[in-house]
Amino acid sequence: MSDLNALNLQTGDIVGGYTLVSRLGAGAMGSVWRARDDGGQEYAMKILRDSLADDENADMDDDDVRERVTARERLRREAMALKKVDHPGVCGIVDMELDDSLAFIVTELIEGRNLRDDVKANGRYVGDDLERLARKLIDAVKAVHAAGIVHRDIKPTNVMVSASGPVLVDFGIAMTGGESHVTRTGLVMGTPGFIAPEIIDG
Repeated sequence: MSDLNALNLQTGDIVGGYTLVSRLGAGAMGSVWRARDDGGQEYAMKILRDSLADDENADMDDDDVRERVTARERLRREAMALKKVDHPGVCGIVDMELDDSLAFIVTELIEGRNLRDDVKANGRYVGDDLERLARKLIDAVKAVHAAGIVHRDIKPTNVMVSASGPVLVDFGIAMTGGESHVTRTGLVMGTPGFIAPEIIDG
């Protein structure tokens, strides 16, 4: 188990008691896997790309080290945000390990496409379908805000379209009240084209 790292993971590996079934996607921060517990239930497991070496002397001026710490902090934020919200339109969290060399969060598995891919495959939402989608998304966002969280990255690829309606995913840059919208380097977090104007305006 100790020789497992996020870069050499493969189907059949066991991480935190879950068996990796298939890779669902990968990004800058890490990879997302379909994973199964020992009872046969399947989940989505987001695993950090970089393991954090247990080195108290890590140089925070080193870009690689800083990036790993940032990625782990984002995973922690996502886990903490998901723990605070219990709503069918928000992806539920099942398990997490944030302090081990291999950090991960386990969430419910939402079968279906993201909104961008759904629109590509089936065309734009119109009429009653559009109104239903919008109402359910607004309800989900209200639940997130009621928990004191701002998602900060709502966009079509972060909305999964399930049989029961849209589900918000990827709370990696979510923030709670009182946190700054701007990073230490002065950058605004979010996706160009989807950032709320008031965040850009400070």
